[in-house]
Amino acid sequence: MIIFTQITVISRGIWWRGNATFWIALLQLLQLYFLAHWLDPEDFGVYAILRTIIGFGGYFTDAGMYNAILYGKKIPPRLFTTLYLISLVVGVVMWLLLSVSAPYIALFYTMPMLDEMLFYIGLALLFSSIGGHYKAALQRDTQFKKLAWVDTLSQLVGTSVTLMYAYYSPDIRALVFGYLSKVFVASLGYVGVGYAVHPLRMKLTKKGLQYYLHYAKFQLPERILTYWNANVDVLIIGKILGQDILGVYELFKQFLRRAVHVVNPLLDHVLTPLMTATHRRGEQIAPLYLRMVEWSALVLFPVYIGLFLVSSGFVQWFFGSPWVTYSTLFRWFCVYYILHSVVQHIGALWVGINRPDLGFYWNLGLVFVLPAVVYLSAFEGPENIAMNLSFLMFIQGIALYYLMIRPYLQLRFISYLSVLIWPLLYAVTAYLISFGMKWLIVGQGQEWWWVLIPGTAMYLLFLYVFERGKLKAGRSKE
Repeated sequence: MIIFTQITVISRGIWWRGNATFWIALLQLLQLYFLAHWLDPEDFGVYAILRTIIGFGGYFTDAGMYNAILYGKKIPPRLFTTLYLISLVVGVVMWLLLSVSAPYIALFYTMPMLDEMLFYIGLALLFSSIGGHYKAALQRDTQFKKLAWVDTLSQLVGTSVTLMYAYYSPDIRALVFGYLSKVFVASLGYVGVGYAVHPLRMKLTKKGLQYYLHYAKFQLPERILTYWNANVDVLIIGKILGQDILGVYELFKQFLRRAVHVVNPLLDHVLTPLMTATHRRGEQIAPLYLRMVEWSALVLFPVYIGLFLVSSGFVQWFFGSPWVTYSTLFRWFCVYYILHSVVQHIGALWVGINRPDLGFYWNLGLVFVLPAVVYLSAFEGPENIAMNLSFLMFIQGIALYYLMIRPYLQLRFISYLSVLIWPLLYAVTAYLISFGMKWLIVGQGQEWWWVLIPGTAMYLLFLYVFERGKLKAGRSKE
């Protein structure tokens, strides 16, 4: 009965999360397509700095409590109110600090627009503090349907505001006000659907607060370090290469990260709580982790391998002719995210075994490596940065296996590699055959769809023929 209930919850979670993720990703791609043709690279460069800075503030506002609520014990109403007010106060303080420091940040980057825009985008910290705890509580209560509706609606509003503003006034404000509207609608939605279950009380309490403060002791630094390591390239490139190069770099990076943002939340938000519960019962979580990595590879490998092969033609079609000069950068980012898709779920392992300190120590080590790699590579151009980051990601994947995956999951390297090699072979074979057919039929033109469409069909055929047997074998064992 317990297993059946878990399967039902997972199925419903994947269904609703998958639906929301699909529509959100579609809206985001639609937004990127038009903005790439309407806005200048400089606008994307300034916005990259804004989002990076606001991201740091968001982690302080959350204070590590999101995961504590999501994966911790059931919270009494008075304690939930206490945590909620703490986050709200921190959100106000962070917005004030950001507003005061905005002129100095603008002066450092020699981007005057940052001064005004940081004041506006800082409001997102207030909006997030209003709804963040309710989002965690809804996710903990497996209210995936309600979350899906709120997330999709907020993205629809944000995309609509962004595109309408950019159409009539194509500048950085379209990105900022669109983002603010999305965060505001999402926060109101989380409170609206979650308040009935988690109402706020007039009285506060200290009882039980120590657990969440202890959980946040490693969660907050680990998440800040993770975010720093993921965005330090933006801060360095913006200073050394300027906002126009940063705009191209960040737009390609954000576009290719969309696939990760589709798959990663879908798997982590649904399977990570199950891993935590399984670990608490003293059972092995290695099979769950392997499934997470395998499913991620099955979806992401063909996306990035296909885009790698058609980079020039696809960049010209989606972003426009001025962006084709940087097709090599786009290609290197495809390599980077192929490698990234292999190690992206390591955070779920740290949460699943209740060892957030491992993530803290790992990211603390990267703090000294990543800035040096980006800084030294920046003087040779953005393509060199993406190439060296890809090599570093490969080294990280090997190190993570030997330092964490093998010791804590007792996985042999051949077992870990087996869930990756077949998706890689399917994707490479399918798109190479498709690429060869395209070369024979239409020659060396830029018709990227001659590769992606037949290649995708062939890849799905491979999955149907070769993976169908594995699924049937798995069901018979159950």
